[in-house]
Amino acid sequence: MSLKYTIQEVKLTGSGKEKRRKVIRFNNPDLRLLEEFLMVDAPLHDWSILRRFEEVNRQGTSLGPFVGNRTSTMIGPVQTKIEDSFDFPGMDPLPSVKLPTDMLYELILTWRRSLEN
Repeated sequence: MSLKYTIQEVKLTGSGKEKRRKVIRFNNPDLRLLEEFLMVDAPLHDWSILRRFEEVNRQGTSLGPFVGNRTSTMIGPVQTKIEDSFDFPGMDPLPSVKLPTDMLYELILTWRRSLEN
């Protein structure tokens, strides 16, 4: 499986202020939830989700879900599933995403490195 994406810096303006932020966009529109996960939830608690990936790798078994601001993520030794937590009346949740666990771990590391540069 290959994921095609771009990381770019965008300018946000509002209330007379301007900020620059990096965003990640995948070529496949079905991966919008993955974009949200990387930009919103993966950085939470000093990237604590990376420790969960490492623990799953050490133990070889799934842990309970990692619940962030936008997503719920179930990390398994082989596959990880990301689900949309925004499932409210009148709002269509984004489609769930399943990826190989090692691929998602590396993608999180890549995203983290891009934010540090």
